[in-house]
Amino acid sequence: MPAAIWALRAPPSPSEVATEVATLTRLTTPKADESLHADDEAPLDADVFTVKLWNPPQTAINESQLTSQSTNRREPLRLELIGIIQEHGVRKAALYDPDTDRLRIVAGGEKLNEYTIGTVTRSAVTLDDGLSKQTIELRDPPRSLAKES
Repeated sequence: MPAAIWALRAPPSPSEVATEVATLTRLTTPKADESLHADDEAPLDADVFTVKLWNPPQTAINESQLTSQSTNRREPLRLELIGIIQEHGVRKAALYDPDTDRLRIVAGGEKLNEYTIGTVTRSAVTLDDGLSKQTIELRDPPRSLAKES
């Protein structure tokens, strides 16, 4: 049994291969009057680069507006410290957000909206927004915790 079977036709003869190579060479080789470089083409129209890709706001913002906005502090969070828990040796704060009606359990270093949780003590938690720090304390800490802090 032969090792290879030609499904559609016998392999091409050397003369057929030479004819096909000559045809492909003729089709892919540029003519003598054609150039491989674009030196003969018209120069690039520079107007194609004048399109505005970004449209800034039409109203001008002066420096006094920028400084007044940067010095404004954010409104304090409306969070309630419900309790302090300790999980696997890490203190965590249970914070209730009345605006979203959610209870969030957070540890130091975690993010809560635009705030970073600072330290979590036995009776308080500190939040930092980059401009100021805010401390939220338990309203009535348990008596055993009040003596230790």
